[in-house]
Amino acid sequence: MNATTPRFAPVAESPRARVLRSVRGTAPIFLVLAVLLVWIAILNPNFTNPPVFLAFLKRAAPLMLLAAGQLFVIVSGEFDLSVGSLITATVVVAARLIDGEPGLTWPVIALLLGMGVLVGSINGVVTTRLRVPSFITTLGMLLVLEGAVFYWTGGAPRGSLPENFRQFGRFGFEGVPVIEQLPYSVVILLVLGAVAVVLLHRTTFGQQLFAVGGNARAAALSGVAVARVRTVAFVLSALSAVVAGILLEGFA
Repeated sequence: MNATTPRFAPVAESPRARVLRSVRGTAPIFLVLAVLLVWIAILNPNFTNPPVFLAFLKRAAPLMLLAAGQLFVIVSGEFDLSVGSLITATVVVAARLIDGEPGLTWPVIALLLGMGVLVGSINGVVTTRLRVPSFITTLGMLLVLEGAVFYWTGGAPRGSLPENFRQFGRFGFEGVPVIEQLPYSVVILLVLGAVAVVLLHRTTFGQQLFAVGGNARAAALSGVAVARVRTVAFVLSALSAVVAGILLEGFA
């Protein structure tokens, strides 16, 4: 009789178990968030009114989008310090190029998104190909963008934005039952937030991103294009900064 070593097939994790594991890992964060919201509601009872809460979300949407984009870079194991200066550049460039002309809104938005792709690509290439630490790379990009804006404007930003550009951060869908107005910025936040969740948890790119952040060498040996994945993460972070800047211009 030949003795054989029994082999056990790995048990696939059920969707419910996967969700519970994810909730357990993030529970402390949501607990802190819930405590903060309750504290704000105690200080300001009107905060729980739907219109007031949506007004709060409208102003918070740019920061939340910025954080969502930054998440891709952090998951990949890198940092992006340039997003703040990219928002500044977005605001200044838009006001200077449009200068009150409504017909230039969409061409300038396309240009701004292209600027985001360029900045993110440079950050990614310098970090992955030239092997400069992302902390140094993005800090340098921060200084370059701030210097370029200061040089172009002479320290005194000029120009103005038309209403059809400001509308994304300032206005919304009117006449909505109960909430009265659904801000455009909240809709943009929900849509892009859903896209971010799908990218991270439902695509091959998301799996590769987590693999790279966990162990870049092992991911590379498994056939993952580490440089490409990290560069895409930097591009997504930069694009989120541009969108956040566009929304913030609604309050300019």
